[in-house]
Amino acid sequence: MGLAAYTLWNSSPSPDPGHVDALAESGDDADAPGEEDDEDAALFPFEGQFYDAADKAKVMAMPELDREEILAERAQQLTKRRQDLQLKKALASSSAAASKAKRKAAAAELDEDKNRRSTRPRVEKRSALDDYKRAREQKGAERDRLASTRDRRDSRSPSFRGSDRDADGDSEVEWAAEPERKDEPPAELKDFDRCRIGRSAFAKVCFYPDFEKLVTGCFARVSIGLNRETGQNMYRMTQIKGFTIGKPYQLENSAGKPFTTDQYAVVTQGAAEKPWPFSACSDSKLAEVEFTRFKDTLNKENMRLPSKRFLGKKLDDINQLLQTKFTEQSLQEKFAKQRAIQLKYDPVHQAREKRKNIERRRAEAEEAQDEEEVARCDAELEALDNGSANGNGAVKVKASPVKPVDQHHKLAILNQTNRKKTQNEVRQALITERKKQLKAREVEHAKKAAEAKAKIQAKAAERRKSNLELFGEDTPGTSRAGTPINGADTPKRRAGTPLGGLKEKGPVGALKKKNMDDDVIGSMDLGIDIDI
Repeated sequence: MGLAAYTLWNSSPSPDPGHVDALAESGDDADAPGEEDDEDAALFPFEGQFYDAADKAKVMAMPELDREEILAERAQQLTKRRQDLQLKKALASSSAAASKAKRKAAAAELDEDKNRRSTRPRVEKRSALDDYKRAREQKGAERDRLASTRDRRDSRSPSFRGSDRDADGDSEVEWAAEPERKDEPPAELKDFDRCRIGRSAFAKVCFYPDFEKLVTGCFARVSIGLNRETGQNMYRMTQIKGFTIGKPYQLENSAGKPFTTDQYAVVTQGAAEKPWPFSACSDSKLAEVEFTRFKDTLNKENMRLPSKRFLGKKLDDINQLLQTKFTEQSLQEKFAKQRAIQLKYDPVHQAREKRKNIERRRAEAEEAQDEEEVARCDAELEALDNGSANGNGAVKVKASPVKPVDQHHKLAILNQTNRKKTQNEVRQALITERKKQLKAREVEHAKKAAEAKAKIQAKAAERRKSNLELFGEDTPGTSRAGTPINGADTPKRRAGTPLGGLKEKGPVGALKKKNMDDDVIGSMDLGIDIDI
């Protein structure tokens, strides 16, 4: 709470001159005993943050975000009251000095002229304002001293805490250069989203050189659990303030292969701070409602929103990290980090290290001729061998060092299930679309085949029609010329009647064809009946 109180102190709004005048007018009553009792009465008498023990128990039982919000509001109230008391005391002292000077001036007025007496009220009023300005200057000097002290402390610390000052806008350089950046537009949601790091990016660069230094100060969209009403994941926009080590968990690289890490990002929203695993950081973009909540939290705690210039620097750091050019030494360091974490949580390696430790202790005991320690080491080695023979491993651990009971692992499993479900839905949609395309292609092919068949039939019908028009149509029961008429049902023709019946007339102007011998013989009725 010390850092939060310091931030709230620097970010608290300064009183306006009208308020100063009002306090100056009432400064003569500041020494009243009743007001001193009110000022000396603590706002939170129990441990400086609570009303009493019951209030402490109630606040500590709240969720972490609500608890931190209440404590930050109370720290803000204490800071504001401290500022008001200091300002009130300064105005009271200046008013007392002005009254004393006024009494001295009254004694000297007997020998002074009228012009000097007329200017005395303005001098008194200007003296009170000067005292107020002097108090503000002293406050600024104190703030600069604390900032320089914190800079020296941060320079000795390996953690990248300097981004706190950049993010909150309380560093000495930015405070001094504030008048030059008055026209700078405020940062928007898209500016923050460019500096966001998701679990896929963490899985890619978590072993890169200078990873912690370059990523500190960026932003993350973390999952805080499921909403009881909707059953959907709830997310918060947070800023990365550093990194720490915790329980091991698993991430997936770009090839989908899982690997183990114990790195945690220390994220903050306002004064609330908590370590979160990389697997709980979403790859999705920041939502407008999350950005609004982040800004409201900073406003409540009198903390400044990061500027566009700061976000531009962090974007350059991200690009620098992604464009890292590995050398042989840096690659060896990266692989060494990965190998160290794998061995750290490998049960076989743990059993091997335990055996080496026991054997080392036994050797030292033999040199010291400590028979009890030797017997104890032999018993441990025997138990280790028995455990290895019975359980296929010297250390009774699960196949995976990650305990799938914590909330973060459940969220990772849920995200993986959702991804598989989405992939299946996309695949089914593609299959359905492919079937539709094949069916449409078959319909189009059948339509074209029917059209081609209709064209062929039309051409055949046209050809038959032209043949009928050219050669005529044969009538059933009528024989061609020159063919004998057989059968019992065939009626006999009259003699002299041509076999072909009525002779068809030819076209007008056509040449008359002369009958040949076969035609003459065929037209004769010889009266011979042949029964077959």
